[in-house]
Amino acid sequence: MYELIKYGSVGLCLAFIIYAIYLTATGKAKFQQKKK
Repeated sequence: MYELIKYGSVGLCLAFIIYAIYLTATGKAKFQQKKK
């Protein structure tokens, strides 16, 4: 059971990091489009 919780928290952290990178990437793309 402990292993499941450990891997679950790691997966959650990875998902959060990927989501943050995705948000910054899309945010930059939108910002560049507004500049044009």
